Order: sequence, then C-alpha cells, then structure tokens
Amino acid sequence: MYSDDGEILVYLLPLTLTDTISFTRNGLNELESILKDWNSELSGIEVVEELADGHAAVRVGSATTNLEMLNWSNKSGWTLPLDIIAVMITYGGSNAMICHGAGLHSKTLSD
Repeated sequence: MYSDDGEILVYLLPLTLTDTISFTRNGLNELESILKDWNSELSGIEVVEELADGHAAVRVGSATTNLEMLNWSNKSGWTLPLDIIAVMITYGGSNAMICHGAGLHSKTLSD
C-alpha cells in the first residue's frame, strides 16, 4: 500500500480514520466530525439535475463515505437504488472492486 519513488499515493480518507480501531476510539459522532473538518475536494454529494419519474442525476465524490451518503439521504430524501452496508467505505473504494452492490436483480455500483 505504499507508492514507489516518484509516484503519488492518494488517500480518500484522513489517516486518523483508516486504522482498525478508529470507530471504537472515536465513536460515530466524532467520525462524522473528523470527515467534515477534513473537507476533502474529493468528498461531496450534489444533485446535478432532477429528472422525470422521481429520478435525479447526482454527483458523488470518490472520497464520500457511506456514512455521509446515509446522512445526506436522510436529510434530502434522495438515495441510491442500491448500495453496500459498510458505513466507513468510500464510493471510490467500493467502485474499485467492480463487484459491490451486485444482486440477483441489480448491477454493480460501477454499472
């Protein structure tokens, strides 16, 4: 997980949230606060255009976590048609595997 000399390694989450005990150490409210304070340009959710039949075009940043999406969905009333249940995974991370979100009647998040 380290870049080679001359390469760039991009973190989609603050390093304080990337260890295995960050949830236990910080708790849910503190995790949300850390994400908000980090203020990454790669994180965010924006309704681009409301379409017909109750659909919308929405831009979701690659560093946006499922926790942020859950909070945004509860406030805005919009949601994705499918998702995964892990709250501290980013959308960039869940799409990178090209398998998350797949089900019997749905495609993957990447599709």
